[in-house]
Amino acid sequence: MRNTLDDSNGRTFVPSEAEGAQFARIKEQFEQQSANGATMRIVAGDGEELELPGSLFEVVRHIAMTLSEGRGISVMPHDTQLTTQEAADFLGISRPTLVKHLSEGEIPFSAVGRHRRVLLTDLLRYQEDARVKRRALLRRTAREGQQDGLFDVTYEPESE
Repeated sequence: MRNTLDDSNGRTFVPSEAEGAQFARIKEQFEQQSANGATMRIVAGDGEELELPGSLFEVVRHIAMTLSEGRGISVMPHDTQLTTQEAADFLGISRPTLVKHLSEGEIPFSAVGRHRRVLLTDLLRYQEDARVKRRALLRRTAREGQQDGLFDVTYEPESE
């Protein structure tokens, strides 16, 4: 790995260009194994073979697929506390917008001195709730549009 960043929250891995071919081969293997419903075994230093449970196989597969695309990946426990900037970056919103959500009670947080900290589990819960609300709103809007006949309207430019 070209870049491995450690902090109190977890680790971030970014693949080097030299590892690209190796990750491409690993990606192909994972795609074949997943299609066949195969399991994964690892060989320990003493030669003992260990079979990975299906859930861990999926985690390793996801990591390998992401790294094979040249993208980095962060690994952190769900009980990780994030700063407001880290939480905003995770959600893909600005820090002031996150602070607004915190102040309105939409996302729980704790205060460490005068600094706010947000649990990763609370961010994941908020993210899923927001996704569910967006989908429901889109379905309702589409249904109302159909009822109002908006999808029957077509535009044809006037010919000259």
